[in-house]
Amino acid sequence: MGAQGGQIKTDMVQMNIPPGALSETKPITIAASTRKFPPKILVAYEFGPSGTQFKSPITVTLKYDPAKLQSKSHEKNLVMAVSDDGKQFIPVPSRVDMSSKTVVGNLTHFSAGAILEPEEPIEVPPPIEVPPPIDAQPAMEVSPPIENSPCSGDRTDQRHATVCHTCFTR
Repeated sequence: MGAQGGQIKTDMVQMNIPPGALSETKPITIAASTRKFPPKILVAYEFGPSGTQFKSPITVTLKYDPAKLQSKSHEKNLVMAVSDDGKQFIPVPSRVDMSSKTVVGNLTHFSAGAILEPEEPIEVPPPIEVPPPIDAQPAMEVSPPIENSPCSGDRTDQRHATVCHTCFTR
């Protein structure tokens, strides 16, 4: 992904990067986090390259499974949060869409991104919705993981982006 911006989609994550948010071309990675988090973290992803800073916020949409909620009454309180150390999560501007079972939020840098399930509402500003650029490349759809197909982790392999859902790289 480069300065022109664009959109990346997996079955659980959508990322809209506005034009000019990146100053140089970078391989964007999305991987389900394998870290152990407290129960109030509903779902977490590692976005990379870790530490990448954006000149303007990007919009990230994360899907969630309502069956994994600790309490159905908490669904309206879901917020997106980020963590640079995997321990402390900081809420970011976000909103929950209970009809599509997604949380939409803004990120200004890459680190671990998660959906936080607080018992009580946390006040966060609404996100700035970044539409995909009109002249950008079409979104790359990532197919679900192939059964019994372990990832080699070799991101230089051209087949990697089309077969590896866990380590999707663009």
